[in-house]
Order: sequence, then C-alpha cells, then structure tokens
Amino acid sequence: MKGTMIGLSLLLPMMAQATIQTQYLAIGYQSSQYKDDELAPKIDENFGNIYIKSGTYLQKDIAFEANIVVGLEEKEVPYEKVMGSASLQHVISLLFRKDIQLGDSVNLYGLAGASNLSVKRQHPDEDDQEKLITKRRNRTSVSVGLGIETKIYRDVYVHLEAAYYQKDYQALNFGFSYKL
Repeated sequence: MKGTMIGLSLLLPMMAQATIQTQYLAIGYQSSQYKDDELAPKIDENFGNIYIKSGTYLQKDIAFEANIVVGLEEKEVPYEKVMGSASLQHVISLLFRKDIQLGDSVNLYGLAGASNLSVKRQHPDEDDQEKLITKRRNRTSVSVGLGIETKIYRDVYVHLEAAYYQKDYQALNFGFSYKL
C-alpha cells in the first residue's frame, strides 16, 4: 500500500502537468492561389477564403492543430467553347507547430503536417448547354508553413502565415488567435 501511495504521489503531478495544456483558437482570411492543369477546365486562379483553427500545446513550444479553410467565391474559368466555374470547397489540415520566441510577445513558428484539398469545377455540356457537368478534385498531401504572431492584448494575437499546401496550392493567411 505504501509503495502504491508513493507511486501515485509521483505520478499525479506528471498527470496534472500533462493535462494542463494551453489551447488556442484562430479565425482569419486566406488569399490563395490554385493552379491545376490536369483536368478541364484548367484553373489558375486566386481565391478568397476564411479559416478557423484550433490547437493544443503538447509542450511549451510544440503544438498540434487542426484547421479548415472554406472558399468564399466561385470563379469563371474558360472551358473549350463555353465558360465554366471553379470553387474551393475546403482544405482540412492536421499540423504540428514549432514556436521560436523572438521576445515576450512575438513568436516565429513553423508548421508541418498533412492537408486534404477539395476543388469543384463545373461547365455546361458541349452538346446540351442546359446540362451541367461537375468534377471534383480531392488531394491529400504534405503541407508546410511559416508564420509570425504578436500579442496585441492579453491572450489575443494577430498572425501572418505563408503556407504551401500542395504543388498547386499556396496561401497567405492573416488572422487573430486567442490562447485559452
């Protein structure tokens, strides 16, 4: 019994420390460029998107985050003799984050993980203009990014990130985060 108590007394502080983790939530605007030459209609467009993310620090300077990007607009794209459209449906990412403190209120950070991208394209059928043909492109790939954040008030931060999601999708993110 005494051995169990000693073991628990040593284990409980470690368990408490493991459960006391800083979490953060963020929201922002993303300006992205998507280029795809593989499927028709070909796309080389800039999209405006919104994103939300949630993260948990696993250690003082290492976090795990999940984020979702949702497209805000649909772009016209040429398809042979007719005009079609393209829109970003979503980007879902699971990323590790490594912080490097540059001062009391400024962090530089790197991101690495995986993302799933979904883009929808539509164009009228060449033979029947009333019929709409829809194609979707879904890809999962490695994602990397670099960001900087600065505290603007208590636990509120403003951040700027450059992200490379895939060979054909890059983005610049600007937003605000709140550390819980």
